Amino acid sequence: MKGTELSHTNNSIRSNRVDRPRMFADCLACLARNITKKIPSDAPEEVRRQYVQRVYALLADAPVSASAPLLSREMLHIREDMFGKQVDYPAIKSYYNRKMMAYLPKLREEIKKADDPLKRAVQYAACGNYIDFSVPQGVSEEKLEELISASENIDVSEEKMKRFCSSLEQTENLVYLLDNCGEIVLDRLLMEEIRKEYQNIRITAVVRGGEIMNDVTQADADQIELQKVATVMHNGDDIAGNALDRISDEAKKVLFSADTILAKGQGNFETLGGCGLNVFYLFLCKCDFFSQMFRVPLNTGMVLHDDEI
Repeated sequence: MKGTELSHTNNSIRSNRVDRPRMFADCLACLARNITKKIPSDAPEEVRRQYVQRVYALLADAPVSASAPLLSREMLHIREDMFGKQVDYPAIKSYYNRKMMAYLPKLREEIKKADDPLKRAVQYAACGNYIDFSVPQGVSEEKLEELISASENIDVSEEKMKRFCSSLEQTENLVYLLDNCGEIVLDRLLMEEIRKEYQNIRITAVVRGGEIMNDVTQADADQIELQKVATVMHNGDDIAGNALDRISDEAKKVLFSADTILAKGQGNFETLGGCGLNVFYLFLCKCDFFSQMFRVPLNTGMVLHDDEI
């Protein structure tokens, strides 16, 4: 932690670090390891070989500035080009949105009676990041319920909450970068609590500009009625994150003019981390590389500010 003073000046100047390394050897190896898991079992050997060759060529030619979310999107496009759509993500997303909406009344009550309601909402939002069908281990409903039940154990230190709250006290425009289906419901809970405690804050929630796996789009925001707590906009791009060199000019303008940005999920961390903006990242460590990087067990909740990267 580099201190509690927050600077919102010269964001447009400090936020041009788009060429920093965002691809690591472990990420490339992980993407390569999972190539064949995505091939239909009945695909002919010749087609399987062509698919693997195309993906390896993609990975081999990737610049160091290419993030894992960007490469995952390109791999998906190759797979769909050769085999068609393999997963009905819209149905999965609708199911998990409905499932998590059923939790809302109970979780609202838990937040209401907590000693620190905002911290409790942060913990719930963090555990929701588990709902991610892009990770090799997939999603278990039993594990999800276990994480929700144990979410109070997510370590959000007093220092980090103090810094986050200090930023919110100075904030008129909060941008909330969303991540996955289902998880968006717990993000809504956190937005509700922020609006209760900081009534002058205006929240802009940013969804993906196109369908990509189980990431949230405008349709997901509409399904959970997110417009009741925030202005919803898309970022003009279809990768699982927000890369400053790819998102729309409108989305960039909203980010650069924000007083505080809350970015959910590893994808947003991988594409935006080190951008120089006043960003708080909230996610679960869902892969071995992230767990080793932060020296924590899998599915540990993380709260980081951009200047800690």
